[in-house]
Amino acid sequence: MKEDYLNYNTTVSKIAKKYGLTSRSLQRAMKNLGVVRERKEATRLSVKHKDYSWLRKPEELKVKRKSIPQGLRYKILRAHPYCSVCGATYQQCPLSIDHIDNNPTNNNENNLQVLCLECNYGKYALKE
Repeated sequence: MKEDYLNYNTTVSKIAKKYGLTSRSLQRAMKNLGVVRERKEATRLSVKHKDYSWLRKPEELKVKRKSIPQGLRYKILRAHPYCSVCGATYQQCPLSIDHIDNNPTNNNENNLQVLCLECNYGKYALKE
């Protein structure tokens, strides 16, 4: 078992399954024997995530924007507690603050509207 654990090409869960143990009990047993894997080895053996970086906007297209201040968000939501398009309230679905002119740096109160998530997503789907 110790040799399997020291073989850095096998995950802890596979070794534990081979010997009928849980991963955690195998790790404890190895720790008691003074054998500990480094975190970078565990990370290297872990299941790799898919690469979604191609979905990100290129850096030169990203706009450095400030978030809408909380006070302004609450003020707009208090004044209009419903979706500007379909009339849904916060009890029916989450509401968000949207920029009317699609300029994320323009946080002028006249440029902001309340939309439910569906209408907000639909707005961007219509643009494409």
